[in-house]
Amino acid sequence: MLEGKVALVQPPLVVGTSYHLAEPLGLLLVGAALRERGAGDPTVVDLSLELAEGALPRGAGLVRAAAQRLAAVEADTYAFSVQCVDLPIALAIARELSESRPGCRVVLGGHHASLLGEELVRRFGFVDEVVCGHAEPVLGVTGGRWLTPAYDLAAPFSRYAAVSRQPTGLVEVARGCPYSCTYCSIPAAFGRRVSYKPVDQIVAELDLLAGRGCTEVHLVHDTLTVNRRFVAELVAALDARDAELSWTGMTRADLVDPAMLAALARTGCQGLLIGVDAGDTATLRLIDKRAHRYPQLVELARWHFEAGLASKFYFLANLPDDTPEALGRSLHEAAKVSVVDPGSCHVQCPRIVPGTPLASRVDGRLELDTGSPYAQWLHETVGAEGEPWDLVTGHPDLFSTYYATPGPVDAATASALAWTAGRLLEAVPITLAALGERSGLLDLFRFLGGCATGRGWRDWTLGDLLGAVDEHLSSAAPDLGEVTRFERWLRDGEGSFVSSVDHGGVRAAVLDQRPLTPALHGGDRVYRRA
Repeated sequence: MLEGKVALVQPPLVVGTSYHLAEPLGLLLVGAALRERGAGDPTVVDLSLELAEGALPRGAGLVRAAAQRLAAVEADTYAFSVQCVDLPIALAIARELSESRPGCRVVLGGHHASLLGEELVRRFGFVDEVVCGHAEPVLGVTGGRWLTPAYDLAAPFSRYAAVSRQPTGLVEVARGCPYSCTYCSIPAAFGRRVSYKPVDQIVAELDLLAGRGCTEVHLVHDTLTVNRRFVAELVAALDARDAELSWTGMTRADLVDPAMLAALARTGCQGLLIGVDAGDTATLRLIDKRAHRYPQLVELARWHFEAGLASKFYFLANLPDDTPEALGRSLHEAAKVSVVDPGSCHVQCPRIVPGTPLASRVDGRLELDTGSPYAQWLHETVGAEGEPWDLVTGHPDLFSTYYATPGPVDAATASALAWTAGRLLEAVPITLAALGERSGLLDLFRFLGGCATGRGWRDWTLGDLLGAVDEHLSSAAPDLGEVTRFERWLRDGEGSFVSSVDHGGVRAAVLDQRPLTPALHGGDRVYRRA
């Protein structure tokens, strides 16, 4: 499989300013496995890091430049770790590389390779092998042992920190997910059986990262808190660890409670990423979320807020076979959560990932979505045309994550939701919650979808967005104009402001599950900056 001199390759990708660039954890585990079997040290080439540093060019010249960079390593085997978003770039580079170095082996592994398997070998003659699932067993690591990533094979952490908005290291703590959400590829790629890394090894890896200058860590597992016994052991170990640590994790809404969140916060947890997905029970059933134990989402937000956690709640918009009414109810829930904790809610459209039940259900209904974040990242990485794009358009079944499928709203409205809902939920949550109370939220995003014709959402400032909101409200809900002005003052204003909005009353109404409209139009109040 990995024969001779081995290069482990992270493909290049521009992912925008909201992301951090982390060490390629999967490749460092492969490096540790190769060492264990006595194969010597591979060379790790992180093309994303080199692209971010400017050593590789963005645009049409990237594929050739990256292939030349890899050819200079003079490896016998080039093993690429690929995700759904960077696979078209990796394939284009691998083809160019195989032509410049005849006889070298190209091996693909990682998440997306695990989903597609031997189909990649059948369609692309330059791909010699695909490794499905986790690489350690394939490389002879038996007995379910957890290896420590070979961090020393990576570039110094300071290089990653220099190109990241918030430098963050990765520590894997568990694998597998016991749930079966229809859109999720984790069970298909890695199975539903959950296995846990020993807690003492997790702490040792945190210490290794601290030695590399990293004290901000993401604990990698999709349902971190699914096993309460494991969580208790982890909390005890982190409590006993006498070192600075800030960390984040990911889990589900129904796998936390106030006591657990308080304990996590005590250990340095800054927040959790929560896949809420929907605030409507019909939509949750549609995606097989098994959410019968979901808390009220406003209560969930209060738990996190009171624990001092800046958690993020992710909602899905425009799911196939969903209804406009259900989507509107979900957006209303997101708005109410945002009243409690502005900036906590994010809205995204579903990715159609090969091998998932969702992909099977929408087969034949795919439409290329050039306005999606994935397409924007590809455009920023390689330009508007070229071989990566030819691969995406020529093999929609392999690259379905670059496609959309019809949902309850049209494509323009879906794009407006994906690009603007999170920003507006942070900036004017009371306005959006009031619109939701009147079943008018989707009308706002339909209006915004019409505003974006001929202009990319990435070019819109917050001021542009709020101006469009004002235009919509002037005809759809004139009385909410004062609410929006009040929220603008809360965000950016100075001095004093007179408004009929009872800010505390609005929050109390949301927390008590009462209508908030009465708190919007009371007697005038004077607000002052401290």
